[in-house]
Amino acid sequence: MRPDKPGSANQCWDFAKEMAIGDKIIARKGIGKIVGFGEVISPYQFDETLDRYKNVRKIKWEWKGEKNWEQPQLQFDTVVKLQEHHDSYKPLHKLIRSLPTSTRDWSETELEASVDAYLKMLKWETEGTKYVKSKINAELRDGPLSSRTKGSVEFRMQNISAVMQELGITWIKGYKPAANVGEKVKANIKNVIIRRDEISQEASKPSADYDEYRRRSDVLRKLRSSKFSKSKPQGNREPKANTITSKQYYRDPKVRAWVLELSNGDCEACGEAAPFSSEDGSAFLEIHHMKRLADDGPDVVENAVAICPNCHRRLHYSADRSEFADRVFENVGRLKMFK
Repeated sequence: MRPDKPGSANQCWDFAKEMAIGDKIIARKGIGKIVGFGEVISPYQFDETLDRYKNVRKIKWEWKGEKNWEQPQLQFDTVVKLQEHHDSYKPLHKLIRSLPTSTRDWSETELEASVDAYLKMLKWETEGTKYVKSKINAELRDGPLSSRTKGSVEFRMQNISAVMQELGITWIKGYKPAANVGEKVKANIKNVIIRRDEISQEASKPSADYDEYRRRSDVLRKLRSSKFSKSKPQGNREPKANTITSKQYYRDPKVRAWVLELSNGDCEACGEAAPFSSEDGSAFLEIHHMKRLADDGPDVVENAVAICPNCHRRLHYSADRSEFADRVFENVGRLKMFK
């Protein structure tokens, strides 16, 4: 900004005192072109090292280019706060919405609005409350996402689902996780999610279901929030109990005995000796059904292996459990693939 022009004093005051971080900026060239649209990301600075324009603010540009201003008769000063009653507000608002979204990064404000709307819909879905996605989409585009298209907002919601899935958090069924989300986009979305207390609060609730208990603790670790990494949790001195009815299968003890004897005390997955001895002095190994009984797998020696606790957990929970299971099938000749 140049302070040497008539009327610049008020404009310098507005630029330094009225403008705030997070405000949207429209840059124009003359009276006939729009050349930029962005967000203020720094406080006011007076830079003595600059030759002419010493009054500066940093802008994160969401779009740069040249767009003809079809109504140059609606002129305004170098710095002016556009509000809804201003003559230029509606035509400029329409112009900004028409800019190609593919050339503009999403601002922090836009990402926060998207995540907040997503979490609100997820809460409603979890509670069984009905809502209309298209209505939420329209509300966002009438507000903080006014420069975005309906399709771009839909795709952003799918991006959020992809990050939620990666974090192990439940995602909205109607927004299938997008494939091939860029690492920068994922990181930006994740940073916004981490700052939302409702995610960590939900993941912090105790659970009597072991798998859900593991999932929630994994979510907390992935969030890497300082409140979990630096402060020791209080835990529960007297944990509550939950009585449930579960489905149990009758297992043939002869199959277990036969497989354990055949292993000769060595894990049939990794080949190492059992990690310790049972109370009766026998090698401690566990029986694993390659096709789970819960998945209609048979309780026969061709579907059972004797393995150490570590390999047992690996076959159930590791990232390479499918590949590891294939190796077990290759190493143990008696096993069969049951469909």
